[in-house]
Amino acid sequence: EEPTAATRALGATEATSVLPASAAVASAPAWEPAGEAPVAPRQPVPRRRQPPPAPAAPAAARPQRRRGSRAKRVLGVLLILALIGAGVAIAIVTSMSDTQRVQLRDVVFDSVEQSVDAMRRLVEDNTR
Repeated sequence: EEPTAATRALGATEATSVLPASAAVASAPAWEPAGEAPVAPRQPVPRRRQPPPAPAAPAAARPQRRRGSRAKRVLGVLLILALIGAGVAIAIVTSMSDTQRVQLRDVVFDSVEQSVDAMRRLVEDNTR
């Protein structure tokens, strides 16, 4: 056999073709001696019974809590309070009459005097 036979390139169908019986014995791996009788398989040995596991150590008086549970609870309460506050604010704003609401007007004019007067009126109307 040539020294590079193990590294030679295979043909297009050689890798998937069936070897004849004589070639199969000749190409047996080195760890399996060719021509020896196969060894009979061992009979299974029945398993020994395992002793029952020892009882678990008694649990601590108070089980360990997960670290983030308290922070999550506080954040949840704060979120609920914020939602309630937003609902109250919306209810107050929608129930106000037109005279109580903030009145916005355009205070941009060509002259500074007109803009200042409009700004003063806007402040006075909204602070009564």
